[in-house]
Amino acid sequence: VSLSGVNAGITYMRYKPIEFIVPHKVPKLIDFNGSSVLPNGWKYYNPDYARSWELTKVTGIDGQTSNALRYRNYNYVGYEEEDAVITNSFDLRNFKNARLTFDVAYAPHNITDTLIIYASTDCGNSYPFQILKIAGSALQTHAKQFYEFIPTENDWKNVLVSLNSYVNNFVSFKIVNYNNGANTIYID
Repeated sequence: VSLSGVNAGITYMRYKPIEFIVPHKVPKLIDFNGSSVLPNGWKYYNPDYARSWELTKVTGIDGQTSNALRYRNYNYVGYEEEDAVITNSFDLRNFKNARLTFDVAYAPHNITDTLIIYASTDCGNSYPFQILKIAGSALQTHAKQFYEFIPTENDWKNVLVSLNSYVNNFVSFKIVNYNNGANTIYID
């Protein structure tokens, strides 16, 4: 946009650029299908060097075979162990709204495990923002089971976490399993 005017025989011009912002749709960032390893830049955090998160094939929410992250809490004696998967950073600088969404499947035993997700805006140097903590009925997608849980297509639910507090940042996530020895957690 420009504005021009004349005052005392002198022409004055002012220019102001107009910026058109086209809303961006946040792309689907990760799909574990087609790979037997974590996505590039992701890593496991396993301080006790025992059980850890792993990729496995299961029946997904759509009834098709799907790769999913799995943590096998069932019959694991590493009580109160916290193991994590740490993602690379995602660029949320060009978005006004963002969300983290995934499917989870879990059947408790007599006790329940906990799924926690932290966010980092300092390139993963620290994870001070707990954006999700679910356990008990909030995590449960199947009735109690006293043997290792393996999901069917009806055993999944979608979890959605707003990331609006983190737009205009690079954000990485730490996906934590807190083991109480109950049963296996799946994330797809």
